Amino acid sequence: HMHRDAVLVFKGTLKARGSLENPIVIQGDRLEYLYRDVPGQWGLIYFWPGARENELEYVNIMNGTIGLMADTVVTPGTPNITLSNCRIENMSSVGILGQGTSIHASNTVIASCGQLAILLNIGGSYEFYHCTVGNYWGSGYSNRTTPSLAMINWYEDIFGQVHVRPIQKAYFGNCIIYGDKEYEISLNEHEDSEIPYLFEHCLIKADPEEFDLKAIAQHPEYGRAIPSEQDEAQIKRMPKHMAIYLVRENESLERYILPVYGYGLWSTLYGFLALDKDLKTIKG
Repeated sequence: HMHRDAVLVFKGTLKARGSLENPIVIQGDRLEYLYRDVPGQWGLIYFWPGARENELEYVNIMNGTIGLMADTVVTPGTPNITLSNCRIENMSSVGILGQGTSIHASNTVIASCGQLAILLNIGGSYEFYHCTVGNYWGSGYSNRTTPSLAMINWYEDIFGQVHVRPIQKAYFGNCIIYGDKEYEISLNEHEDSEIPYLFEHCLIKADPEEFDLKAIAQHPEYGRAIPSEQDEAQIKRMPKHMAIYLVRENESLERYILPVYGYGLWSTLYGFLALDKDLKTIKG
């Protein structure tokens, strides 16, 4: 149990392993029923730069300010934090904050955070599998104005100098990222460095204009080369996965909208193709 403003700091390695029947619970020390879901009762769990091979399994983190903050990987290729079957809920600020680190999460829920559920900031490598972000912040203390997931690959120092910190990987597989805002994903990219994100088989609440087809196509892991004999559109590379759009009328799926692009007279042409629900008839 954590007292007001308490911070739990790890400089080495943490192995926290609960079970489905007996999870490890980290929460405030006010155990009265009135405080069961009051956010911000304690500070955060902080993994110091150089902390490595931390593992949390069946750990429930509740009612703090920041759930987990991980800072700077020292051993390349080694995850700073591995999460599995965890719950991070009711944080007054951020659920997971990664800063130049490496996080591997699976079967984990991040819910009801006052600012962001997940913030991936100034570099690092991140993988999320079968995770659910459900940010329906219902606290009467504040009105959430930020998205559930944000990714940033630069910062400005106190002298006004801009520094680019590329994010090496941001993968989300079979995840749900949803909430009560219009869009729940934000990308803040420096003009000289694109974020190589990939959402694979995910349900996300995002602005479709954020999907950068060209950047994904050029990425060595998320894009692929097209053999010349198959490249009728003369585009050379294409994403391994594409965003498509579904048109529903009265809960009935009516049309599919597919992005298309290919070689044009002066440059590459981009457009959309609308298919009827039979996937055969072109509607526009």
